[in-house]
Amino acid sequence: GGGSGGGGYGAPAGEASLRDVAFADAMASSFGRHCRGYGHGIDLGVVLRETLSLIREHRVAVGANYVTLVVNAMCLEGMARQLVPEYNVMDAARPLLVAHAKLPRSIFGAISPAARFAKRVHDRTVLQRLLREGARIAPRE
Repeated sequence: GGGSGGGGYGAPAGEASLRDVAFADAMASSFGRHCRGYGHGIDLGVVLRETLSLIREHRVAVGANYVTLVVNAMCLEGMARQLVPEYNVMDAARPLLVAHAKLPRSIFGAISPAARFAKRVHDRTVLQRLLREGARIAPRE
């Protein structure tokens, strides 16, 4: 929690709302620069690093679990980029993200196991295609 006023760090209500607007504007600007949609090579690591930077700069209070999730996503995206530079995490996640956005939570939860299976099959297909095309895959150590 961010204290009274909703703006984080116990800021007065008026200051908090101005901070919230400034943060929202900064996030919209960042997404406008970095998030051009699926198939455009979104660099998730850049987006997440800038998001954390803006959270800090605008003193927005966020939960520790959220920050942990973002940092872990940055690590996984970085490892994926090192292993298979041609693989884009956001493009690969598209089916799940679209389903999550369009389906009621209860239905999405019910189909999640099947969706995860379909994603694994899709990822395997993408990896095989990349290998056929001569993608550089980092060796396992």
